[in-house]
Amino acid sequence: MNHLNHPYFGPLDTDELHGIIWEQSHTLNGETFDVHLWGGNASDAEQHPSMLDAFAKFLQDLPAIDVFARQQLTHYLTEDAYFIEFHAEGLTEGSDVMAQLLADANGGNISAAAFSAKMKLQNIGMWLDLPDAPIIMDYMMEPEKSDQILAVKLTLDHQLATIAWES
Repeated sequence: MNHLNHPYFGPLDTDELHGIIWEQSHTLNGETFDVHLWGGNASDAEQHPSMLDAFAKFLQDLPAIDVFARQQLTHYLTEDAYFIEFHAEGLTEGSDVMAQLLADANGGNISAAAFSAKMKLQNIGMWLDLPDAPIIMDYMMEPEKSDQILAVKLTLDHQLATIAWES
């Protein structure tokens, strides 16, 4: 079994192919979510220690990056409000969050900023074998009621690569 010891992540099993080589729960703004480091090819962690360093910095800077990601979500939802409309129509019963957003809209459209502020950061994946967008932050509206995700995909230097609607 091959191991790499990283100052932030500790010992990593570099024999793991395409699986999770590190995971931890994190809390931000009172919400807990999972963070996974995916191994990619067996030697990716050994070949790219700078990626591990960048992932560690990302986690250390997460509060500011979450603000940036939500700004990007707001822009995305302003350009295309269908994700909001989908949830406004599909989560009308039993959703205190959507009821509040609809009430705040006062008969108008739910604002993209208000919607993105209420989304939950559900999961973060850091991928050693995705060099163009190795950090993926999954945001959801009421994950216990909807499986729809807006995945904010970031570069190693925390810039937006893309946002994708997934489920």
